[in-house]
Amino acid sequence: MNLSCETVNRSEQWRPSTCHDPLRLRLAAPMHLSVRQGFPRTTRSVIMATTSKPSRLETGDELDDFVDAHDVALVEFYTSGCALCQAMEPVLGNVARATDITIGMVNPGDDIELVDRFDIRSVPTLILFEDGQETARLAEGFQGGDAVTEFLAEHVPSAVDAN
Repeated sequence: MNLSCETVNRSEQWRPSTCHDPLRLRLAAPMHLSVRQGFPRTTRSVIMATTSKPSRLETGDELDDFVDAHDVALVEFYTSGCALCQAMEPVLGNVARATDITIGMVNPGDDIELVDRFDIRSVPTLILFEDGQETARLAEGFQGGDAVTEFLAEHVPSAVDAN
């Protein structure tokens, strides 16, 4: 299978030699790959130097504290056992490393009040918060790194352009 930068996010057989754009490599590379598995030399230090990953939030109070503590925050609402939600975690980790946006993850099933409070109708749902207020939402199922980055660039370009 010959992969391109556009298809690498949705493929289980990721091959770093098929994509030479460092930003797309950072967004597309599965988190479990190591240097020994073939990252191009020029992007190794970029990928390994940043270790941001989504914060797991257990309750609505933790979510409120997380959102209040950051000027801009992206939160994924997920459920246990949702394959699409599980597939989003490494994508969001890569997006966190490629942007200045802090990312959190919360299971509204652990705090059922969150379902009504944030009008969660499907998972995964991504909600963008600025200064503690919801400013945008993406509830269209699994989204690759490029789609999430484009969503963020549309709503908070300064946080995406900074990297």
